[in-house]
Amino acid sequence: ITPQRGGELDPGEIKNNYMDIFFKERPTDDLVKRYISKLEEYLDAHDVLISIEIKDHPFGPMVSTFNGAEIAKTYFWLGQVSIECERFGKISMRPPRFGLKEGISDKEIWIDAYQIQNEMYSNNSEFPARDDDYWKLWSNHLPQ
Repeated sequence: ITPQRGGELDPGEIKNNYMDIFFKERPTDDLVKRYISKLEEYLDAHDVLISIEIKDHPFGPMVSTFNGAEIAKTYFWLGQVSIECERFGKISMRPPRFGLKEGISDKEIWIDAYQIQNEMYSNNSEFPARDDDYWKLWSNHLPQ
């Protein structure tokens, strides 16, 4: 950081230079569609339909601090996730992540699919048997 005014550092400038901001922009409709499509692909053994509520305005920001200094702000655009499938019916849950960003990897989406699948089973108090469709997430879709 270079001092701006006569050799003095403005504390606000220091904070802003070191603060991470996550999910400041609303995710695009295209990004949300691609994300949902990939989740449904990974969970195809359950024939799920997934929808995600995207807020018009973000909740937040949630400010993270370390030793009293603000280090990060996170904006929350995602509302409830609704999952529908024949076996488990309709389930509503919190999103498995804080937000969506361009460049989200297949592995990150696979992890979200895993969390959603676990919620589907735990919500119905089911434990997957050896031949259950639960395991197809690994046998058919494990990302490299």
